[in-house]
Amino acid sequence: MTEVFRFGLVPIACRARNEDRSQVALSLNNNEVNIYGRAASEWKLQETLQGHDLRVTGIDWAPSTNRIVTCGANEYGGGRDAMALFTSRGPVADELTTKPLRN
Repeated sequence: MTEVFRFGLVPIACRARNEDRSQVALSLNNNEVNIYGRAASEWKLQETLQGHDLRVTGIDWAPSTNRIVTCGANEYGGGRDAMALFTSRGPVADELTTKPLRN
């Protein structure tokens, strides 16, 4: 059976789910990535990843390592480039590190 959930009135630009599908990372067509966790029949916002200058264009969530990689259009140094935010969740749910990867 199909379930419908609403995460706002703006389009979802990209999304990814964790291995057991209990969490979803999505970008609402802006420069942030919101991570939602399933609580009964609802999705609750757990945290927001920030670091991109412009819109997030892609998200991937690795099932075996539980790492999230995002990329987006960014402006720095007078030009446009892509940046990936490498996020690694540690054994404690609150432990989160974000590392920008630039060429």
